[in-house]
Amino acid sequence: MNLWLHIGSPKTGSSSIQDLLFANRKTLSKSGLGYLTPGPQQASANRLAAAIGGRNKHDPVKVADACFARAGQAALTDLILSSEEFYLEDPVKVAEILAPHATAHDAQVHIVLYLRRQDLFVDSFYSQRRKTGRFRGSLRDFILSLASRELNYAAIVQMWRAAFPQAVVHLRRFERPRFPNGDLVSDFMQAIGHPGLEDTCERPQSLNPSPNRDVIALMDMLADTGRFNTTRIYRLMERQGLPDTGARKSFVEDATRTTLLNHYAKGNEALRAAFFPDEDSLFDMTGPTPDTRPETTFTPEQISLLKGLIGAISKA
Repeated sequence: MNLWLHIGSPKTGSSSIQDLLFANRKTLSKSGLGYLTPGPQQASANRLAAAIGGRNKHDPVKVADACFARAGQAALTDLILSSEEFYLEDPVKVAEILAPHATAHDAQVHIVLYLRRQDLFVDSFYSQRRKTGRFRGSLRDFILSLASRELNYAAIVQMWRAAFPQAVVHLRRFERPRFPNGDLVSDFMQAIGHPGLEDTCERPQSLNPSPNRDVIALMDMLADTGRFNTTRIYRLMERQGLPDTGARKSFVEDATRTTLLNHYAKGNEALRAAFFPDEDSLFDMTGPTPDTRPETTFTPEQISLLKGLIGAISKA
């Protein structure tokens, strides 16, 4: 038995993988794959990751039990737990919760980790946190909050290896030209030893577009009132479709990109040598194309009007 622990990282297409695995549980089980989530309506193991980190009210032991309840329902050879939020948690705590289940199933643990070049990760993750109101500070403050851990990929890999000393670590680069036919799900299936199985699966539509700065500005105005669930509002807007107003999406300037990549160059080189010794670098170091669009298309008068309108609605 193999236990595949897909730990993200954030902003590397985890939702696309999870949506396909969740939508095709029955099909996958016929090929020996068991996709484990805490409940029939949950497409990922995010609740388990949050429980382990103390970020919800659930008992992590009970949530893990619920995940593994499906493991004995069929003749399975591979079990999959997937949450990008595992990346943000303490691997030691994750190991403590999963150890009894790995032992009970005599499972070889495999850790699948997708990494995105640090500057691109910051740009995408900062936008995500801002759009949902989970981070309200500056880009500099955001980078500093991640600098010692989340952006230090070499240290992250070492932490997971220390917590799971018998596990096999599968390091993947979130760069679409590296995927079979540019398809992330195909790359994941290849990583877990079932190449091509995705071709037998239904492909659900995954919605997770990157908002531009106009959208971020609107979400900030809503959050400033303290009266709205900005995460829920954004998700409803996302389902309706976000128009392209012509504003910039990127937050990271070229100088910051250079600083980030230089700072983590030594660790990235260590990972390249360990996992990809025949390649010249860990990541593709070209691009991105500079985003020359305006930071916002709102005029000062429009911003003032919107703030006044949102403020009035919050009090109505």
